[in-house]
Amino acid sequence: MNRRSFLCAGSALTVAAVSGCVGRSLDEVQTAEASSGSSTQDSTDVDNNPDGVDEETISVGEDSFGPSRVILNVGGSVTWTNESDVEHSVTSYAYSSDAADWSIDQQLEAGGSATHTFDQAGIYQYYSTALGTFQMCGVVFVGNVDTGWNNPCLNE
Repeated sequence: MNRRSFLCAGSALTVAAVSGCVGRSLDEVQTAEASSGSSTQDSTDVDNNPDGVDEETISVGEDSFGPSRVILNVGGSVTWTNESDVEHSVTSYAYSSDAADWSIDQQLEAGGSATHTFDQAGIYQYYSTALGTFQMCGVVFVGNVDTGWNNPCLNE
């Protein structure tokens, strides 16, 4: 076989191989992936943190929230229960630039409680008006967000 024949044969094989890849529809690719068990999508759940829960109860004490940091799944809810003899609030506040833009100002009488459901991923920061912005605060991390925020409240 001379060089020209060899190159022509190689070119013909390359064209045949490439033409088998060209022209496949998206349905054909997805059907092939489904039958082989492979997928082009990432299998990790991008909406939730591995440590997230669906429900959390936060105790409102005389001078602190406990726990002051919780991690929820998207769609999860928090119930704040005032276990002190003083009226407190759960009031939204943005301590950091990555805080979610949300609004809550729930007054909690002694023994009272309030529940909020978080439908979107984000970092939700709050405080109690009974003691002030930097005296009693907390954070709810929802979904797969950075949980490295340091709470600036003095009672941590």
